Amino acid sequence: MLNQPETLIILALLSVTVLTASLAAWAMHQRTRGNVAFMLLMLSLGWWACAYAQELASSDFATTLLWGRLQHLSSTTAPVFWLLFALSYSGHPAAQNSRLPLLLFIVPLLSQIMLWTNAWHGFFWSSVDFVRVGSFDLLEVTRGPWFWVHLIYSYHLLAGGMLLLLNMSWRAPLPYRKYARFILVATLLPTLGNLLYLAEVPPFGFIDLTPVIFGLSALLLAWASYRSRLFAIVPVARYQSIEAMADALVVLDSEGLIADLNPAGQRLFATNLDSALGRPLNVIAPTLATALAHDEDNQELCVAVAGQTRIYDLHRDQLRNGRGSALGCLVVLRDITQRKATEERLRAQKELFGGLVAVAQAASSAPTLNETLRGILDVVGRLTGTQPGSIFLFAEATTVVQSVLMRNELRPAAARAIIGHVLDDGLAGWSVRQREVAVADEAANDSRWVTLPDQPYAVGSAMSVPIIAGTRVLGVLTLTHEQPYYFQTEHVTLMRAVAGQIALALRNAQMYETQRQLAEQAEAASRAKSTFLAAMSHELRTPLNTIIGYSEMLGEQVVARGVDDLGRPLGQISLAGRQLLDLVNNLLDLSRLEAGQARLHLGPVDIATLAFNLASTARYMAGEQGNSFHLECDDDIGIVVTDLGKLRQIMLHLISNACKFTQGGMITLRVARGTMPCADEACGSHNQCILFTIRDTGIGMDAAQVAAVFTDFTQADGSRTRRYGGVGLGLTLSRQLAQLLGGRITAESEPGSGSNFTLCLPVRPPGEE
Repeated sequence: MLNQPETLIILALLSVTVLTASLAAWAMHQRTRGNVAFMLLMLSLGWWACAYAQELASSDFATTLLWGRLQHLSSTTAPVFWLLFALSYSGHPAAQNSRLPLLLFIVPLLSQIMLWTNAWHGFFWSSVDFVRVGSFDLLEVTRGPWFWVHLIYSYHLLAGGMLLLLNMSWRAPLPYRKYARFILVATLLPTLGNLLYLAEVPPFGFIDLTPVIFGLSALLLAWASYRSRLFAIVPVARYQSIEAMADALVVLDSEGLIADLNPAGQRLFATNLDSALGRPLNVIAPTLATALAHDEDNQELCVAVAGQTRIYDLHRDQLRNGRGSALGCLVVLRDITQRKATEERLRAQKELFGGLVAVAQAASSAPTLNETLRGILDVVGRLTGTQPGSIFLFAEATTVVQSVLMRNELRPAAARAIIGHVLDDGLAGWSVRQREVAVADEAANDSRWVTLPDQPYAVGSAMSVPIIAGTRVLGVLTLTHEQPYYFQTEHVTLMRAVAGQIALALRNAQMYETQRQLAEQAEAASRAKSTFLAAMSHELRTPLNTIIGYSEMLGEQVVARGVDDLGRPLGQISLAGRQLLDLVNNLLDLSRLEAGQARLHLGPVDIATLAFNLASTARYMAGEQGNSFHLECDDDIGIVVTDLGKLRQIMLHLISNACKFTQGGMITLRVARGTMPCADEACGSHNQCILFTIRDTGIGMDAAQVAAVFTDFTQADGSRTRRYGGVGLGLTLSRQLAQLLGGRITAESEPGSGSNFTLCLPVRPPGEE
């Protein structure tokens, strides 16, 4: 029968069980950082207290030993849960490592194995006896070597957690530092109690009160966490996230009480965190409380700070837990006073640019220069609120070639006299000579202002602005107003910009005239070229066809009559005629391509058939120079949609070129499928194509020759002897024809190693689906 002290001990252990279970349930519903580890820690401690109470209440050795082993499920795991809680609670990066818990539980797992197999090896307990102490039947054990491994490991985990909290306490602001210290004390007490029990210091010699002390520590830990509101609203790693913010930050709980206020907020509302925590917002910051009473989460707030009105951008975010329940709100106040001032300056600049746009439109919309100048003066007058002005344009020096006066009714002679007087003695002439804006604030008292006879308007102030382009003064613009001291700095800025706009308009007009003349000359040259080619088509091709036809007829008659000595000269005549006809045809084709007059005749083309037909012609061409020809092409390479005639023309040019620059070598035509980049480079994709590669073993080219090989009238052999025929149009024409078909031709070569020309032809031409 248990007496009263022993009963109180068991009741205390059971109370700890209930307490820790309640704290676990509370932590589970917090849905905040560290809550899962805290919940598991509470459950582990509750099981420890419950199992120890059962051990004390047992009266036989087997039951007592069983509960003694079961309580060690908590003594081995509680330190792990404690460290995981400390890592998560302090915001340590290691808390994000998903493998860390598995590693930490290795030693506790081994301890459990050692404990439950202890009868075989005695590593955890060297001996176990059953003794009577007061009303309790207790286990008296001699601790084995693995027990000390388990103990040292557990103390290391506890110490690690305490160090994390100590570091967090050191970095926390003063109002939070005391709560972190409570948490530190809450973890230190059970460690000291356990050490006293292991050292058998009275009254801990036989009764292990570590679970009870742990329960009280858990209560203190929960109170400190709740009181500091770190679990509910404020981020744990507070210093790193908001302490150094330039924006004022206020955290309110669900009742509208201040839960946090960063240093910027403290300065803004002239308070400190100790005074503000837990107090209503309308007491600390009534202006902010009034603004938050509205439903708008984004608004502007004016606050008097140090005798000045500052403008703040207010942004409110609702804080909710994982179930969507409201926890409070986060308010951020950003000082936008400087931004507002900048926006005002930008508004003024926008008005300035709007004025320049209006001037530019006036400068480009009128058909004549005089109307353009009048339009500019009208726009400038509306922008500045001035009277109608005047503008003079100069040719050389100050010779006026165009003018618009304030007075339109003057005769030419009178106008010329006024212009000369103004430029010699007036404000406009001074501005031109000094190349600076001139402002007469009091025109009547300014010697630079010339009052004209019978002047129909009053002038209180005036401003003249030179129109300058580079080193030359193109003209001068003058504005007047009846009010003295009317023109301000913004007017001067605007008129300088307007003068630059006028100078740009005049230069653009000159450039437009020059380009118009060049375009007319180019068009005339193009017409002359077209006329020449048309004439050449008729005047050259007809006689050439006649020459070729008669030479071939004579050749046949020479063979029939056996006059062999005339066969070779007639063959040369026919060959020369055909070469000249090819040149004419190439020129005509190139001209059509450049003029955009070439037309495509699309249709399905069997590539294998085309390749074998080309090979028949190529073998004959290669044989004339003592070359051999080889074809590499699959029978089922497929069909493409293209212009057969132009494709054949390209290939014959490339084969002819390879045969021309190769003697006694090898010409190879390889046809295969491949891919080519999309025409739109931003697309990044590739299209299916057919690759025609002509490879020869001829003289080859260096890098400079490869770079110029597709230029009109260019050959790799540019020497005066010119061993090879042709004028250098074949490859140029081939490249342009390839581009017309949506493909491209590339060249690779090295001197003495031959050349590779590759035609990449899309399976379908551009625009075909």
